[in-house]
Amino acid sequence: MIRSRAGIPEWTLENIQTAENGQPKDIHKIIEEERMLEFAWEGLRRFDVFRWRHTLDRKYPGGHTLRQGDRYLEIPYNSPSVCEYIPQAQYDAYPYDLGQNP
Repeated sequence: MIRSRAGIPEWTLENIQTAENGQPKDIHKIIEEERMLEFAWEGLRRFDVFRWRHTLDRKYPGGHTLRQGDRYLEIPYNSPSVCEYIPQAQYDAYPYDLGQNP
């Protein structure tokens, strides 16, 4: 539906099988690409990346570069540095002091 509205051809059995140099394209890869395009700027990409156990890499200019040269920051899906914030409303509703993590 989105593809037809945007003027992009729909996926069919024929164009899936010839998608990359005549090689069949993996259906999971197609789903990943479609979700990336469909939900752009909605904040879901990060969750998809970790759910599919990919590495979250920032390979664009000015994006999280490290100080040791021109390497880029890569965060594996199982890294302990991956954490989610607690919404302020839930934090305020908790009757005890949570304190700050070290």
